[in-house]
Amino acid sequence: MKRALGVVVVIALAWALPVTSAVAKGDLVTYAEKEGMEVSAPGPDESVVVFVRPYSTPTAATVYERKDDGSVTLITASYPETYMVHKVVPGKHVFAVVSEAADFIEVDAAGGKIYPIVVTPRMGAWKARFSLLSGCPGSDSWGKMKQWLAGSYSVTPNEAAALWFERHRLSVMEKVHAYWPKWIGKSDRPVVKAEDGVTAF
Repeated sequence: MKRALGVVVVIALAWALPVTSAVAKGDLVTYAEKEGMEVSAPGPDESVVVFVRPYSTPTAATVYERKDDGSVTLITASYPETYMVHKVVPGKHVFAVVSEAADFIEVDAAGGKIYPIVVTPRMGAWKARFSLLSGCPGSDSWGKMKQWLAGSYSVTPNEAAALWFERHRLSVMEKVHAYWPKWIGKSDRPVVKAEDGVTAF
C-alpha cells in the first residue's frame, strides 16, 4: 500500500471535564469491561497510535483529527488510567494537545507498527495543560508502558462525546488555527520516526 500523501493533524483539546466521585468514570467514553492491555498488532497496511493516560490529574483531554482539508473529527476523550487504540493509514501524522497553549508531536507511522503516545499534564497559568510525549522504545516512558496499560481501561467515545463535540466545534477550530502556525514554524519540532514503532508490547 502506498504511503498517504500530506500530513494528517490530530488535535487533543484539554477542557474542564473533571472526573469526580459523582462520575466514577469519564462520561464521554465507554470503558472496556475490565482493565488490562488489549492492543493487537496492526496489519501491514495500517498503523496504530495508542494514546495512554496514566496520570491522575482530574481533567479530560479530548482528541481530534484534522485532515488536510481543515475538517476536524472527534477521536476520543482521554481520562486518567485509560488508553485509546487509534488506527491510522501509514504516513506522517501530527498529534497535538491544546489547553492554555498547544503542544504537538509528529509521528511518521509505518505499516504494521504500534506507536504509544503519553498524554501527560503539565502546569499552566490557570489550569492544567497537556503535552504529548513519545512512549516508544528509547523514551523515558517505554519501561513503564506495559505496567500502565495493564492498570488502565481501553475506551471508545460514546454518543455523549459526539454531542459534546458539536457544542464545542467552533472552540476547537479556533485553537487549531491559533496554535498550528506557531508549531509548524519551529525547526526543532519533536518527531517520532517510523522505526521507533513496535510490532507488539
